[in-house]
Amino acid sequence: MVPREVELPLLTGIAVVVDYLDCREALGLYPESWVNKSRNSVPGIFCADATNWGFISYVFGDANIFSSTTQLAQQQGLDMFDSTNLGVIIKAIKSRGLLSRAENAPFPGYLTAI
Repeated sequence: MVPREVELPLLTGIAVVVDYLDCREALGLYPESWVNKSRNSVPGIFCADATNWGFISYVFGDANIFSSTTQLAQQQGLDMFDSTNLGVIIKAIKSRGLLSRAENAPFPGYLTAI
């Protein structure tokens, strides 16, 4: 059974896998529903959650959230942000041998931090 709501860490992990496998269409309308139900939790300050929301909105095509989170990053970000924590389920993918080489990871240096 597919959940009607998902918490931010799981939604972020799903977005990482969907982006890596380029399989957005396979999820149908579920991502839109998940994003809409969690939309109120998008932070108004630049923080790790805002980074996650920026990535989620990029993968699932929510222009409003993407615009607001990238604007926060531009206005409040003091340095480059660390994206290595976006893949909460990459460990499972890696352990099952679905990633043949480290350079196939979604981000440079991604698997070395895990």
